[in-house]
Amino acid sequence: KVTEIKCDDDPLSFNGYGSFKIAFKTPGVYYCLGECNDDKSKCSGYMSGANLGSQDDIGTPFAGKIKGIRIVNVNDAENPENDYNYGVIFHQVTGLENGGQCSVPIALDEGKTEGCKPVNIDASAADIFEINTDVGASGDGVTFYSEPYGWDAGARASSYGLADKDIIDIIVAGTNAVPMSNFDHTSVDRPLRYKDICPSFANCPGSVKIKGSYLVGLYSSINADGSGGYCQTFTKDIPNLNVQQIIASSSAHINSAYIIPTK
Repeated sequence: KVTEIKCDDDPLSFNGYGSFKIAFKTPGVYYCLGECNDDKSKCSGYMSGANLGSQDDIGTPFAGKIKGIRIVNVNDAENPENDYNYGVIFHQVTGLENGGQCSVPIALDEGKTEGCKPVNIDASAADIFEINTDVGASGDGVTFYSEPYGWDAGARASSYGLADKDIIDIIVAGTNAVPMSNFDHTSVDRPLRYKDICPSFANCPGSVKIKGSYLVGLYSSINADGSGGYCQTFTKDIPNLNVQQIIASSSAHINSAYIIPTK
């Protein structure tokens, strides 16, 4: 049982319990072995402390057993630099460099400072991120290319770029997927046949340039209930997607991406 005690609350009785653990409520992501309560404000069962950073291996007792998470944020209207807005992508396999089944990004609805979200995956690793609501401060956006090392002129790659202004809507709850829109072929010296074969990143996923502080999740499938699918996540440039597991280990095309501006 998890009980929140405020400073002016009546004392609690510990009769019937063999032990107890006390911790301060601080911003972060809390893992729970139980599910969210009815009003989605808290989760039940044994709960971890606040997790602030990504984990290659979640470890016991939570690995594969997380049913819900509690997220605590801070929204400081007078001093926005003191804001904290956390979210997480859970992975079924250990090692964040690996491809595998993932959740979609999980975060609170815009403006909420506390709440519980269900976890519909046997989580073994976690990308924990702090959303940067000042999108422009994260960098110059993300560009997708049709060829490995697409940013090199010799690659003659088609591209599809998202500048910071294009990413603004994506930070709402940190969970809006980017469709794999059509490439810009305007300045590409390629025959028409190439442009027909590679109309979008979904058809020709070559490389990705990450120009700043972003978490990029590439998904080759999304479950019908929106809970997640096969994915691989990145925080640095992807020079050659052909050698990444999202391509090598999955027969499905990449059909969406999540781009999260991070601090």
